[in-house]
Amino acid sequence: MNYRWAWEAVALLCGLLPGKQGIIGIGANAIILSITSMTYMMYLGVSVAGSVRIGNALGNGNRYKAEIASYLALALSSAISIMNVIVLLLFRFQLPHIFTSDSEICEKVTRLLCIGAVFQLPDAVYGSVQGIFRGSGRHALGAKLNFIAYYCIGIPLGYFFGLRFGLGVEGLWMGMTMGLISVSICGLVVVVKSNRRGLVLYSKERDKKVDFV
Repeated sequence: MNYRWAWEAVALLCGLLPGKQGIIGIGANAIILSITSMTYMMYLGVSVAGSVRIGNALGNGNRYKAEIASYLALALSSAISIMNVIVLLLFRFQLPHIFTSDSEICEKVTRLLCIGAVFQLPDAVYGSVQGIFRGSGRHALGAKLNFIAYYCIGIPLGYFFGLRFGLGVEGLWMGMTMGLISVSICGLVVVVKSNRRGLVLYSKERDKKVDFV
């Protein structure tokens, strides 16, 4: 399930905010989404590298290397997320001015960056978890967790916080953050409890089904 559609839904919900709040919300949401997309690129790199290493290890029948690669990916992405948290909080007043000179939007983005800082750790962990799932051939599980994170938890909570409870775009991002925190914890539990011997056997079975032309 493509998570990008979920963020498009958040942008649409910003347009439903009343009066000028909607205009400011749309602008602020676009800026904070651009910033968090840039930070996610760091986690994506770790995720891809971890996916390759885990896939190679399982394909070679070495479940111990796969386990080490999994935890290294999680640790590295978490360390990068802490760095990003520090940067976002330290420069929360300066970053919005890179994108716009509108004082109201800048003020809104400054507040959103505090939520964006909280967003970093689960975003990093979940990015690595998705890489671990890809490397071990569990793509369907990753897609299901994506659906739960964004469409079952994030968007509904964001709608209630942002529109029903009147928290505006901050509420929308709070909902999405809570959804991401929930599935990052679930994904982490799945990774820790994974039967890596079974994953090695599953990898060998998948290799037998590949038709090399």
